[in-house]
Amino acid sequence: MSKGRIDLEIERNEVLVKGLAQNPSYELIEGNYLGKSVFLRLNFYYSIGDYIQVSGNYNGRFLSTGVIHIAQAEVRVYF
Repeated sequence: MSKGRIDLEIERNEVLVKGLAQNPSYELIEGNYLGKSVFLRLNFYYSIGDYIQVSGNYNGRFLSTGVIHIAQAEVRVYF
């Protein structure tokens, strides 16, 4: 049985619009912004002994207009 795990995912999207539709609908571009976007997702999980688990995740969205950071951490103790 492993003590921990780390997952890393990187995704790059580019939304280009040609023609008359300079403001495409939210559904059409799946919530992305026009231009280039890079998404970074990092998840980790670690067990300390038999009764303590530590986990966390980070989501970063790098846009042409700025960066959005979201992080979460959790510690679980079983007794």
